[in-house]
Amino acid sequence: PTLNRFEIMGHVGQNAETKFTQNGTQVLTFSMALYDGKDKQPIWVKVTAFGKTADYNKDISKGNLIIADGRLTVEKWTSRDGVEKQTICLIANALTNLQKWKEDVKGGVAQKAPETDEIPF
Repeated sequence: PTLNRFEIMGHVGQNAETKFTQNGTQVLTFSMALYDGKDKQPIWVKVTAFGKTADYNKDISKGNLIIADGRLTVEKWTSRDGVEKQTICLIANALTNLQKWKEDVKGGVAQKAPETDEIPF
């Protein structure tokens, strides 16, 4: 047996983008910057969430501090100039928007995220 669990905390690089699959499942994608030291370049991770997790977090925006929990994958692709590249990806089971949590606590409102769906593949 193996365990593929990846939990990260970082800042969102661009506003989250929402799309829908042909069968109507909501898909949310955004990138997160992870820093490994004060003066180092960030490591970028593409985060994808489905279903209820995507719906609950559709207001994620650039700069938000997020905790993402899910499984790690790597997408391999070829650039226009023929160079093979890789993208680190996280398929999210749970997302915590610490910016939203901070605002809710300041406003006296505490909310719990709904249970998540299974990933549709």
